[in-house]
Amino acid sequence: MYVPKLFRSRRPDFADTLLATEPWGLLITAVDENIRGSHLPFVYEPSTGENGRLHGHMNRANPHWRDLERADEAMVVVTGPGAYVSPELYEVTPAAPSYNYTVVHVYGTPTLVEGSETTLALLRATVERFEQGPDGRDWDIEPSLDYARRIVRGVVAFTIDITRLDAAAKLSQNKTPELQDRVERAFAASHNAAARAVAHEMREEKEWT
Repeated sequence: MYVPKLFRSRRPDFADTLLATEPWGLLITAVDENIRGSHLPFVYEPSTGENGRLHGHMNRANPHWRDLERADEAMVVVTGPGAYVSPELYEVTPAAPSYNYTVVHVYGTPTLVEGSETTLALLRATVERFEQGPDGRDWDIEPSLDYARRIVRGVVAFTIDITRLDAAAKLSQNKTPELQDRVERAFAASHNAAARAVAHEMREEKEWT
């Protein structure tokens, strides 16, 4: 991923935080000139392995898992908050529209998980990750374990041992402090939840400038 130096976050925990808070990603592999992408849930384990690990799962009917068997490397794209920046926010002329966003590209070595109980354990970890999130309801999987053991036969779980990360935080750093403040204030007051999230990212980034 091309990331201009200006848009490389100064926050030392930027990538870790984004991976920990955004549990949805795009898995991409290229095997035998066949490029596949699957949108999947992921759980980030920063303390596992040399550089951390992602684990995920997909429906066994999805042929993508067969490529994971042979892929030397996989990429997972995890996107954070993003919002359109209208030139009207700058209150200057001339001006051009832009887009503020946060994203991490994860590269690593994929490995299929063997055994139904290990697969079930990873599924439970995924459920717990989502149930602890803003949309969770503290649902307890225990009463449904027998059902989970039946449906796990149709699931393929995998891990990705992370080898490197590319992260971008494009948050109006190419604008003057005055224009950055205008964008941040407008986003913070927006009815758009994504814009408000970007305003939060802009404030966080400023603390490290």
